[in-house]
Amino acid sequence: MHLVSQCDVRENFSPLRQNLSRMASASIMMELVDSLMPAEDKNEEVFNLIHECLKELQNAHNPDKILTIFKIKMLSLSGFKPNFDSCVCCDSRTISDSKFSLSRGGLICAGCYKKDTSARAIFRGTIASILHIQRNNFRTNLNLGLNPQIKRELDLILSSFLNFHLEKELKSQRVLNKINLAVR
Repeated sequence: MHLVSQCDVRENFSPLRQNLSRMASASIMMELVDSLMPAEDKNEEVFNLIHECLKELQNAHNPDKILTIFKIKMLSLSGFKPNFDSCVCCDSRTISDSKFSLSRGGLICAGCYKKDTSARAIFRGTIASILHIQRNNFRTNLNLGLNPQIKRELDLILSSFLNFHLEKELKSQRVLNKINLAVR
């Protein structure tokens, strides 16, 4: 049993609580960390990512972009990173005409389609965006332009991937989806 006898608040992120969309995005981040990371394990990279994202989220005009970057970076840091560098079945680097397999955790080349008939087509721009986010730091990724079609596909792939591998939908993601539907 742990006992905390004293603490001091350094940052309370109060601007997040003043906007429902930002608050929902922050909740998704916390729920994702809770679902992916072992309890009580020290991980400074994850802490720094959360801190950077929450700070940026306070003033962000586009919390969806920050959340997308966070999900991709968090999957990489937690070891659940989907493979977008090569075919997950044969390691072929020829990724044109490849599909994304939830069950295999990455891309499947044209020669391996039969190994997962439920794999779905994926835009090359989506693959390039994910690889860019995985390979670059948070600040650099904030400058990445995402066209609406790629953003929609990123959201679909990330949600599907997380739901499949966590074997549940994040509760806070459901809330954000309802908020977004109500706003439209």
